[in-house]
Amino acid sequence: MAIAPEPLDHIELANAQCVSRHACRFLVVGLLCLGALLRFVALDQYPLPAHQDELSDIYDGYCIATTGADRAGDPWPIIIRGMGPGDYHPGLYAYLAGLSTRALGLSVWAGRLPAAIAGVLTLFLVFLVARRMLGDRLAIIALLFLVFQPAHTLYSRQAHTGGCLPPLFAVLIVYLLQRAIDALRHSGRQEAFAWVVATGFMVGFSTNAYGASRLSGLLFAIVCTGFIVCTGGVRHGAWRRTLGMVGVLTLSVALGASPQLYAAIKDPSLFFARAANVVPPLAYGPRWWLHKTMLALGANLNPQHLFWSFGEHSLLTIARLSLVSLPFLYVGIAVATIRLVLRPRAAYFLLILATAISLAPAVTSNPNPHPLRASGVWALYPIFAALGAGALGQGALWIWRRVRARAMPHESIQTPYLRVQSVGARALAVCIVASGVWNVARYLDRPELHGPDAQFHLYTLAKWMERHSSAYDRVYVDVPGLFPYLYFAVYTHMPPDEFRSVPRELTVTAHGWEHYNRFGKYFFTTRLQADEDWVKSRKDERWLLVTAEGDIVHYGIEHQPERLTLGTEKAATRSSSVPLPQQE
Repeated sequence: MAIAPEPLDHIELANAQCVSRHACRFLVVGLLCLGALLRFVALDQYPLPAHQDELSDIYDGYCIATTGADRAGDPWPIIIRGMGPGDYHPGLYAYLAGLSTRALGLSVWAGRLPAAIAGVLTLFLVFLVARRMLGDRLAIIALLFLVFQPAHTLYSRQAHTGGCLPPLFAVLIVYLLQRAIDALRHSGRQEAFAWVVATGFMVGFSTNAYGASRLSGLLFAIVCTGFIVCTGGVRHGAWRRTLGMVGVLTLSVALGASPQLYAAIKDPSLFFARAANVVPPLAYGPRWWLHKTMLALGANLNPQHLFWSFGEHSLLTIARLSLVSLPFLYVGIAVATIRLVLRPRAAYFLLILATAISLAPAVTSNPNPHPLRASGVWALYPIFAALGAGALGQGALWIWRRVRARAMPHESIQTPYLRVQSVGARALAVCIVASGVWNVARYLDRPELHGPDAQFHLYTLAKWMERHSSAYDRVYVDVPGLFPYLYFAVYTHMPPDEFRSVPRELTVTAHGWEHYNRFGKYFFTTRLQADEDWVKSRKDERWLLVTAEGDIVHYGIEHQPERLTLGTEKAATRSSSVPLPQQE
């Protein structure tokens, strides 16, 4: 089951024999169901609805599904304008959200549904990749680590293309390349051709997922080419067949990436608009870039960032890896590296390269560490952790056998190898589950964690407006927040044609974000400006003002004073202690 034709390592052989196929299938199905439960239940409530980037892609998808154009009016866009001219990004998730909102209606639950499905698919693929490398038992451990991983769970519950799609593509590419290498070594031409085509197409297609995935896709294409050349040409001398497979791979990558290639040729300024805001200039020189990259790599691998971040609001998540995996992750990385030196194997080399590629967008941009631009690694770390668990378990058994041999040199040593290993694996599984349940419990018990970077006050206001805005000719909003117009458009179910045609006044920031002063009947300004406008008006309309404190002021209509609670008990703590999010 390993990539390489040589026999499995000692750890892998034991693990491959320890779990029956029936028990393995039962456990995998059970864990996938548990993972789906954690990713689907109350999908529209946790995290709190909704982050502005989620609403952007959800509403663009809804517009595309109903009118064939995004909210900016671009027909069938390849890259979507998003929050302004500085936010052009690949539109794959918008199309996925378009399918779900077309079928289920415009809602947060429907918009987040593709993310949850992608999360469950990632779980299954991680098991398949780990099983080919480590055997059934450690593959189940890897799956268990990912099921309860806070970062992946939260990213699978948000309609953000950078959170849910890169992990899926990272592990999918690794799996397909594993199969392609096996086919090139041991199978016929047709099977190898099919796996190479599938690998190349997914490498290219991954560039449509997220801006950072364009760099990852390019690096994956280079790595895939290198593996095919080394497997078929260098190792077996079949250069003619190998060059043909490289050509097939190149064409497949180009086909999958064709939308992005077309966009890059058609308008490079829009294609690179998002990267221009986050990538430092190349003029800084190679020495500066090397120094920055090493520092950024260390920041993204720092234990403080990976394990002790629960409760820190950072780019759509409040935690990353399970604390149980702390010793195993770094041991697994070390073991994989050492094995590459002592006994090179394609599986470990591929896993390390895939991790480096997934980290590349984060370490080459600002700021750092950056869990969102490195989101692909969250699907790969559990495999390293499972490898580390197997290595530590094997080391402990080796020490125990040596100690017993010294204590009882005249007795026959029959180590209950599989039984001891089974007990150790079960104990580790219990620890992972206990840690996962504890993380879920404290997440649910701390309301301020339910909406990392979500502007729940704008959600509450927009839902209130859904019921009352039709009674007013103008609505003044003196409430802080990012892109409030988008909340009113989504939660009042504004038709796409109306969105494109309403009067608007806006400015564009230096980074290319749109700041609206007016959007249709909604005016985003101060109470003083509202009072001045009313004095200058004919006073024959009904106006409404909502202040930052939730006070409701009526113009042109006699009405009792009202107060709107901009939040719930769940968001009360966060509203008073956490600043407004910064646009990603």
